Amino acid sequence: MRKITLFGVLGTLVVGCGGGDETPPAKTPETTAVIAPTTTTTVETKKEEVVTTPKKSFTEQRDLVLKAFGDAVTSKDAKKASAIMTDDVSFTMIGMPEGHGKADADKAHEMWFSSVGDIKAGFAQTFCSEKEATCAIHWAWTSTDSKGLYPGAKPTNKAIGGNILTYVWLNADGLVKKQVNYLNMISPLAQAGLVPPGTPANMAASLKKMSQPVPTLPASVENFVSSGSETETKNIEVVKTRLAAFDNHKTADVLATNTDDLEHWGNDMDKPMKGKAEAKKIVDGLFAAFPDAKEPATTWLAAGDFVVTEEAFTGTQKKAFMGMPATNKSSTMHSAWVYQLKGGKIAKTWAFSNPMEGAPAPAAPVDSKAMTPAAKADTKAPAAKADAKTGPAKK
Repeated sequence: MRKITLFGVLGTLVVGCGGGDETPPAKTPETTAVIAPTTTTTVETKKEEVVTTPKKSFTEQRDLVLKAFGDAVTSKDAKKASAIMTDDVSFTMIGMPEGHGKADADKAHEMWFSSVGDIKAGFAQTFCSEKEATCAIHWAWTSTDSKGLYPGAKPTNKAIGGNILTYVWLNADGLVKKQVNYLNMISPLAQAGLVPPGTPANMAASLKKMSQPVPTLPASVENFVSSGSETETKNIEVVKTRLAAFDNHKTADVLATNTDDLEHWGNDMDKPMKGKAEAKKIVDGLFAAFPDAKEPATTWLAAGDFVVTEEAFTGTQKKAFMGMPATNKSSTMHSAWVYQLKGGKIAKTWAFSNPMEGAPAPAAPVDSKAMTPAAKADTKAPAAKADAKTGPAKK
């Protein structure tokens, strides 16, 4: 900004006196200076009225995010989602490279929108912390395989869909500065009865187990906001105890944090798991297949009876697990978990991940043009059920 400085100019009057003559000089007639009257002009500056828009509350910011996401999906307009993002937003779909900026976010959404028919979506739950300016949003989507799920794939016109947990972090203005999406990219394949060429037979059969039925869209959304209560703090400690027991491969200690009628649901499961006996079978099988398995949490959020985490599973697969052959390689799989506690114990859990992130590569390179319906009946997706669960049950 150019700075203009004004200077005042001072005039100096110098009077000289003569000497040496005895006759004084003739007296100069005195004159009286006439000073013109000064006129003061007052300029009134009109003050501009500053109108301030009240800052939106955190819940209002959350609702704007939900509306933008919902409008973007149903209209298949990626820019409606990026309109509520910062210019340097960090955007990730688990299992794919992290993107930076609105252009990358638009590209990721457009790739999804272009591969399916009309999309319907519904929000099930939100779990938010105003203190951390973050929300975990559980929502579901449905569509049809009317365009081919991948370039060159033939449309099957079958119903497809899935459950997603989206983690968002907001800035002071309520714009999304970071977004992480946990969605199962295998489910639509299995639901449409598709198997990538070169996929081993045993892996193809396991597609059914790593997917879920087409979900029933939730009719309304339940919102849970952190209060910072003592109960929420204790609930986090229970989940921390569970994860520590998991990292130490103490099956009994893991199960001790659960209620007897524990129910677990995952967006990579064809049906929910119920009871401690079933849980023990899965945990023991996991420890046997991955003897060095660990799953630390990287993000924590407590809201009411719920604790939401982001977790990173690491391990070397030495044995087959859930139809996946041993690879003898170390892998990492990221997931988001929702824990619902009752009486100081974990009563229900929901896990969101992308099995493609941790699955071994097909025996041959995938040629999208060769994508064809699965030959075996057992690789077809289970039929959608009217009561298919989409997440935490209403309280």
